[in-house]
Amino acid sequence: MTYPSSQTATLTSRDSFGMPLTTGGATVTFTSNNSGVATVTGGTTDHNDGTYTATINTSGTGTFILSASVTAGTSFSISSVPITVP
Repeated sequence: MTYPSSQTATLTSRDSFGMPLTTGGATVTFTSNNSGVATVTGGTTDHNDGTYTATINTSGTGTFILSASVTAGTSFSISSVPITVP
């Protein structure tokens, strides 16, 4: 990623066998741990096909971690590796 820019983050939900789910309905929230570098804008879109997207806007240089919190009967969170904006 470079700045300033806008990118789309996509979460693809999978079942316990690793197969992509084909329905939506989960609550997914994307967050950045460094708002000076990247912010999530506009909320999360549920495409009702097992995928969820959000817009990530970069506004500076540095490193951030993008996380997604998922609630679909059970709640859990996942985080990306650190993303550096040069």
